[in-house]
Amino acid sequence: MDTRMDILPNVPSKSLFKPTPSFVDMTQWSATVAPRVTYRCVMDLYEGQDASCSLGTSYVLEARAQGYDPSRKRLALDNLSLTYRETAGKPAVDILDGAAVLQEGHPTLFLVTPSDQTPPLRLSIKPTLLPVVTRPEVR
Repeated sequence: MDTRMDILPNVPSKSLFKPTPSFVDMTQWSATVAPRVTYRCVMDLYEGQDASCSLGTSYVLEARAQGYDPSRKRLALDNLSLTYRETAGKPAVDILDGAAVLQEGHPTLFLVTPSDQTPPLRLSIKPTLLPVVTRPEVR
């Protein structure tokens, strides 16, 4: 599973948020803004097993492959989580915690809400399923 995480600039409060109590389309903002930093990782997932990958030195993405539907080419991920550790010795902050069903070959975007500890993040996951080879052919 190929993963890309963009660390976006801080949200300009005056231009993005309005004083009226209406919804703000963050997807349009996140699609047009250039990231300050981009991290990539590849995670090998096997059904029923946990896997993780580091995104930079502070972020860790973890997931468990719950199952695969070959007729619809969809992968179910359980325990999908993104954690952030600012410095060693401090507790990790859970940024994203949940589950997802992803279609093979199609990137799925998660815009992670910023907090006091983290900047705005755009997480893109593209699942690519690899066959499990138990006895490789020798030529």
